[in-house]
Amino acid sequence: MKRPLLIVTISYILGIIIGVYFKQSILLILLAGIIGIVFWKIIKKKKIVIVAICIVPCLLSCQQTNNLNNKYNKMYKLDDENIAITGTVCSQIKETDYKYSVNIKLENKLKLTVYIDKKENVSKLEYGNKISVTGTYKKPTEKRNYKGYDYMKYLKNKKICGSLMVDGEVKLIKTKKINPIFTIINKLSLIFKQNLKKLLPEQEAELEQGILLGDTSDIESDIKDDFRECNLSHMLAVSGAHLSYLVLGINTVLSKKAFGIRRRKILSIIFILIFMIIVNMSPSVVRAGISTIIAIFATLIYRKQDTYTTISIALLLTLLNNPFAIFDVGLQLSYLATLSIIIFYSKFTQKQFNNKVKKYLYESAMLTLSANILILPITIYEFNTIPINSIISNLLAGPLLGICIIVGMFTAILSTVCFPISKLIAFPLQIILKILIKIIELISKIPFGNYTVKTPWFIVVFLTYAIIATLIYNKKKITKILTMITLIIFIVMQVCTFINIDRKLKIYFIDVGQGDSMIVKTVNGKNILIDGGGSKDPDYDIGKKILVPYLLDRRIKTLDYVIISHFDEDHVGGILTVMHELKVKKAIIARQFENSNNYKKFIKLAQEKKIKVIVVEAGDVINIEKDIKLKVLWPDSKNKINENVLNNNSLVCKLEYKSFSIMLTGDIEEIAENAILTKYKNNAKILKANILKVAHHRL
Repeated sequence: MKRPLLIVTISYILGIIIGVYFKQSILLILLAGIIGIVFWKIIKKKKIVIVAICIVPCLLSCQQTNNLNNKYNKMYKLDDENIAITGTVCSQIKETDYKYSVNIKLENKLKLTVYIDKKENVSKLEYGNKISVTGTYKKPTEKRNYKGYDYMKYLKNKKICGSLMVDGEVKLIKTKKINPIFTIINKLSLIFKQNLKKLLPEQEAELEQGILLGDTSDIESDIKDDFRECNLSHMLAVSGAHLSYLVLGINTVLSKKAFGIRRRKILSIIFILIFMIIVNMSPSVVRAGISTIIAIFATLIYRKQDTYTTISIALLLTLLNNPFAIFDVGLQLSYLATLSIIIFYSKFTQKQFNNKVKKYLYESAMLTLSANILILPITIYEFNTIPINSIISNLLAGPLLGICIIVGMFTAILSTVCFPISKLIAFPLQIILKILIKIIELISKIPFGNYTVKTPWFIVVFLTYAIIATLIYNKKKITKILTMITLIIFIVMQVCTFINIDRKLKIYFIDVGQGDSMIVKTVNGKNILIDGGGSKDPDYDIGKKILVPYLLDRRIKTLDYVIISHFDEDHVGGILTVMHELKVKKAIIARQFENSNNYKKFIKLAQEKKIKVIVVEAGDVINIEKDIKLKVLWPDSKNKINENVLNNNSLVCKLEYKSFSIMLTGDIEEIAENAILTKYKNNAKILKANILKVAHHRL
């Protein structure tokens, strides 16, 4: 069998998926299946090894995944309980305004994030120390909305089972329990970070820390967003480029005569392993590190390496350590981009050039194009964008990234030996980082750099990969069949979504944290967004983080109406982002009695986007479509409430569909409720509804 390790890896991944998405009873079915096939193969005298390679890894990984899930569930049952726990510190200390936080490795091999009061002696929290703590355990939150962000799943990718708010003293049980080599390397990583902060201005130091060590925790959210908009987030993840420059540096510093070729290669392997530990063994560096080590080792034993087998080994080792890592989008993109380059780059770069500049530009563009072929379906599915600006971004920023890695490595290492000299090298590094930040900022502002799309159906993504696979293996007949199936499924599902095939009014309440938000899908397929939540934290955009992704996951890219109850941040903040990112036809607002900042922003944005604004007050009726209308009950310009003007003059309306109705009350308070009751005392029937959305977020 050709490439058995590739088959083993695929089988292992299949077992993980079965273990996660199916009940444990599937193990009995698999076991029965494997026994049946084994007996059948024995009878037929076929190759039993092939059966074992295809099925045994699947069975083992399914069992491993179930066992690991049981460990998580056992911890999750302790949610909100006060517990005593013992573990070994396995991360560097992070500091907030009031707390220290570290990850500790428990006896069950899972990790737990521990939050400790700053009054505690920080020396107890050093890497490798075994500590005992008591506090309130909190399990991670699951997704709060349809296809929303699943924090529990994210932490499983990192083998973290939750957090503990320590309410007592930290007891030091044993110092330096972890292997001393790991402790030394961890200290070296900490020294690198501290020295970079001393050598560079804050913004540049944080960026260099991300580029060189893969630690993006301190990078400003605006810069992260700019990198994301430019489709350059991979630059903030340690990958093969770092190891290539590391090996190049080792070969440059260590001469052939003094060390010999074989010793240099062995030293390269050792330094790669050290670097992998320094950057916390992220999925991309594990892939690149293992691949590079195998490539070097192959030359030591005079064997030719197989690229697909090498990648399979790297992925298999990662999954043996943590099966849930397969659901890490970063890992998926890393491996798919590598495979994509291997498969397509050589096919795209057969053209010959005499001009070196043209050759560089062409090959760089083809490298980016090659990498994007296999990652594009996942990029669309996970991030709802088609990266149009990725080629120009990589052409302009790519060379600067290489300089930042090389000069950054040299500066960080030199700073541990001779800090004054490292200052001289840090100055040009600072300039390069400033230029990189400026370039990224400018590219991110290019109009239509990313094209926003609705979340595709998973079946369409799956079939897209199937079509790509048949194209690679030149199976033209199968490609045509799969393409037709994909197109038929896409068209049928698109039509069903557009015409609302079940002919029902649908109302979805959206969890936006602070504030309210809901989406109404009418019988004839119109979309109405009512309020959009918001946050007082300027670094957290509810619209970008929650509301826009939610709408795209619901396959909504056009809103027929947005209804804003009032202009408090926690009701309109998300809507302002939606108006900027998606198409909005009409906006319904109440008559305003206060010219607030958010109202000014809304009017300006509505004018820019050419959104029709409909101003209403008590007595108005908006006909949405046949059988669906919006009756406005408040505010009333004749009965304006001056106390807490924005809240108490919120838009109060009743959405009616045939015999069904829902009352929407914004943020009105008791004084406004009494005023409404008084106004409609002779027509109390109008205040009756099937559903009442209680005012001020009390739903």
